[in-house]
Amino acid sequence: MEWKDISIKQYQDLCKEVDEDYADDLERSIGILATLTDKSIAYYTDEIPLNKLKEKLMGLAFIKERPTPQKIYSKIRIGNKRFRFSLNMRTISAGQYIDLTELVKDKEKINDNLHTFLAVLCEEINWYGKKKDTITSERAKYIQNNMRMPMVFSLSGFFLSNYQRLTKGTNDYLEFMMKKMTKKAQEATDLALSSIGDGIIL
Repeated sequence: MEWKDISIKQYQDLCKEVDEDYADDLERSIGILATLTDKSIAYYTDEIPLNKLKEKLMGLAFIKERPTPQKIYSKIRIGNKRFRFSLNMRTISAGQYIDLTELVKDKEKINDNLHTFLAVLCEEINWYGKKKDTITSERAKYIQNNMRMPMVFSLSGFFLSNYQRLTKGTNDYLEFMMKKMTKKAQEATDLALSSIGDGIIL
């Protein structure tokens, strides 16, 4: 087993399994193995011989390494479907930006939202590159079950770092505009108050 065999869904389940409370590391490893192979824990504890279990557990060694980064392309085949990703974060729509902001708001849930995050940034296309009419939730579900982790790590790392730069740039600009607006509003208020003050008769 390698990272290239692991889908986003399996990775998300793996993350939850790692956080589970187990009596010892052997139980945890069996829990992880069961999650990644879609078998029950009982299958590994009761149905296969110890030497086979040991062999299967040794197959989990890949988890200790990060997936090998892959080159990022805008058009990607995932399973038997094709998708086009927006690699330039400055060209995303306001709707996409709002969706992304919501998805990364809670840092604890970024892993849970990986597939949706990626689905927001892509569109399904046909063989000729023409956009297909799909909704984000459909793309997210398909990506969750079919995209493999080396591509996920490469894309999500790329998008999250670019999103953070875009967010910082947007926030800096909004802060600048807010200061500018506050200054102008203050000047207008001061001017209005001074002209009203001139007309007051005590």
